[in-house]
Amino acid sequence: MSTGNEIWTITERWQNYLGEMRVNAFRLLAILVFYSLHLLNYWNWLPGAEAADGVWQVATRPTAEFHLQATLIAVAWLLMSVAVHVMLINRRFPRWLPLVAVAADVGLLTLVLCIASGPRSPLVVAYVIILAMTALRCDRRLLRIATWLAVVGYVIVLGRARFPEWMPNQSNGEVDLTIPRYAQLMFVATLLLVGAILQQLLDRIKRLAVDYSRRLTERSSESGTAR
Repeated sequence: MSTGNEIWTITERWQNYLGEMRVNAFRLLAILVFYSLHLLNYWNWLPGAEAADGVWQVATRPTAEFHLQATLIAVAWLLMSVAVHVMLINRRFPRWLPLVAVAADVGLLTLVLCIASGPRSPLVVAYVIILAMTALRCDRRLLRIATWLAVVGYVIVLGRARFPEWMPNQSNGEVDLTIPRYAQLMFVATLLLVGAILQQLLDRIKRLAVDYSRRLTERSSESGTAR
C-alpha cells in the first residue's frame, strides 16, 4: 500500500507536467498581450499618448532601435514557447525543463527591462506573473528558486539603471531611470512575500493531498477488516 508521501510524489510529478502545459499557454498569452501593448505605444495608438500628462505617457517614446530589440526578444521568447510545446505534446518532460524555462523567463524579462525603462517600466510586474506561473507547476523547490531568480533579475535591472554605461537602452543615458531606494526595497519585499505566500499555498495543497490519501487508506483498511 502506497503511503501518503509516495502518492504525493507521483501526483506532484504529474501536476508538474500539466502545470508546465498551463504555464506555456499563459506564457504565449503574456507575450501576445505585452507585445501588442508595445506596438500600440510605439505607433502612438494609445489614448492620450500625445498629451504631456496623458495617462499612458512614458518618460521616453520607444525608438526604432528599441522596437527592433524588443521584437527580437519577443521572437526568441516565442520560439522558446514553441519548443517547450513540442516537447510536451511528444510526452518529453525532462526534470530540468521547468528550471530552464523559469530561468529563461526571468532572463528574457530582465533583458527587456534593461533595454527599456528599467525599474521605471510597468513591465516589472511581470516578475510577479512569473512567480504565479511557477506555482502552477506545484513544485515548491522550483518556486523558491524562481523567487530568488526574480530578485536577482530585478537587482540587475536596478544596477543597469544606476550604471547606464553597462548597456545601451532607449534613453541612451539621457533620462535618469533610477528610482528611490524605498521603492526598490518595497518591490523586492513584494517578490519575497509573494513567493512565501505561494509557497504556503503549495504546502497546504500537499497536506490536503496527503491527508486525503491517509483517509482513503484508513477507510480501505476498515472495509477489509469488516469483511
